[in-house]
Amino acid sequence: SKEGNPFLRWVLVESATVACRHDPEMKRMYWRLVERRGKPIAKTAMARKLLTRLYWMLRQRSQARNSVQRSRVAGKPEA
Repeated sequence: SKEGNPFLRWVLVESATVACRHDPEMKRMYWRLVERRGKPIAKTAMARKLLTRLYWMLRQRSQARNSVQRSRVAGKPEA
């Protein structure tokens, strides 16, 4: 959609374009979408998929960090 920050949307689409060039799985999904929907919609879909991947990477990282903090024994440094 056209809602939201245009600069952020541009950065996401550009990043997705690079990811589609270098990641075989994203490249396959991109070309499958191009055949069915066209390039503009495929670019937007790949940007959304990239954003979803980034979100889950950050979320998993923060969950891992929180679990390490919870598992510490008081007064002892991490191993």
